[in-house]
Amino acid sequence: MQELDNRLLHVYITDALKVIAENASKTVVPGVGVVDVGSTLTKRWIDMTKPQKPESKEPEDTRTCREITDGIWQRMRGGK
Repeated sequence: MQELDNRLLHVYITDALKVIAENASKTVVPGVGVVDVGSTLTKRWIDMTKPQKPESKEPEDTRTCREITDGIWQRMRGGK
């Protein structure tokens, strides 16, 4: 429970700092309006620290071991 509380505190603090930085990176120029004068973070801390799930490009093979080996033997014998 303590670990979850610490993680939530980190998320809250880093999100607050991100908002402060975004607000401080803007200024009002008379006759022009609001102008960006600094850089800001593009990602949240929580998004950078959570484990990324590898993206699978192809669907999982659901054939049984027997079906796979039969296919291998068939291709070795010249079949398709």
